[in-house]
Amino acid sequence: NNWIMEDKNGKIWKYDLAAESCTCIKEYHAGAVNAVASSPIDHFSATAGEDGTVRCWDYIDQKCIYSKKFSNAATAIAWAPPSVDEKCRILCAGFSGGVIRVIMRGKDEWKTTFVCKPHNKRVTGVTFSPNGKTICTRGEDNTIFFLKVVTGSDNKVRLEPTGLQQCSANVLSI
Repeated sequence: NNWIMEDKNGKIWKYDLAAESCTCIKEYHAGAVNAVASSPIDHFSATAGEDGTVRCWDYIDQKCIYSKKFSNAATAIAWAPPSVDEKCRILCAGFSGGVIRVIMRGKDEWKTTFVCKPHNKRVTGVTFSPNGKTICTRGEDNTIFFLKVVTGSDNKVRLEPTGLQQCSANVLSI
């Protein structure tokens, strides 16, 4: 009497034929998962989806804790090292419109703390330096941006541009 269905938004539904009721039992990305990053100290992972969501996963409990929807596809993600935030709550995400967002893992939601738009096309990668003092982004516009990671007195992280490199082709990895 039960039917399991998947919709185009990444939700799995159970339809009870006898009760004529439908219940959402799982929710995933609607479309491709473009990037995954794991916390350097906790049992959390973050995924960046073509559907514009950034999701926080508890891989011990095997569930999505929460997600945040953005207007463009989330295309790249990197978790900051403990030198940026000793509790390792800070991530940097890139998006298809060329935007970079610094987001912080809260108890029950992602909080955006900084936004900039260094690229004219899709961001294809985000990498923190090992010491966490610099971030490098790369994009389909054949550019690489270097940004200084600055933590304010309010513990919010912001990025300050320090360099730009125009490349002759799309950079695949850093």
